Amino acid sequence: MKNIRKTIGLICLTAFALGLNAKAADPSTDLKPYPITKCIVTGEKLGGMGKPYIFTHEGREIKLCCQGCLKEFKKSTETYLKKLDAAEKECVQKNPYKLDKCLVTGEKRGSMGKPVSFVYEDREIKLCCKGCLKTFVKNPDKYMKQLAQAK
Repeated sequence: MKNIRKTIGLICLTAFALGLNAKAADPSTDLKPYPITKCIVTGEKLGGMGKPYIFTHEGREIKLCCQGCLKEFKKSTETYLKKLDAAEKECVQKNPYKLDKCLVTGEKRGSMGKPVSFVYEDREIKLCCKGCLKTFVKNPDKYMKQLAQAK
C-alpha cells in the first residue's frame, strides 16, 4: 500500500512539474512575444499587481496581471486573442519600426533568412531572421534600450 501511494504521489508531482514547464516561456523556440504592456483581460498595466502571470498559448507568450485572470482568459480565449491582435495592429500604426536594419545584428533585414516582424511592449520590432528572434527573447531589455537610443 505504501508503494502505491508513493507511486501515485510521484506521478502527481511529475504531472505538476510537466504542467509548469509547458507554461514557461522558452526562448529557444519560435515563441511570439507578448506585444503590449497591459493585461489583456483587465487592461491594467503589467506589474501593477505584482509579478505578471506568464504562460504560452499556441506559440505565443501571454502575460496577465495576475494568475486570477487566467480563468477569465480561458473562458473567452478567442475574444482575448482577437483583442490582443487588434492592440498589436494599433501599436504598429502608432509606433512603427523606423530603422532600416535588424535590431539585433545591425544587418539588412532578410540577409540571414526570412525577416521577422512582431510587436513588443507596444513597439513594432523588425529582425533579419528567426535566429535573431531567439536572441531578442533572451534579453529584450537590451534591444529595447538600443531601439530607444536609435530614435
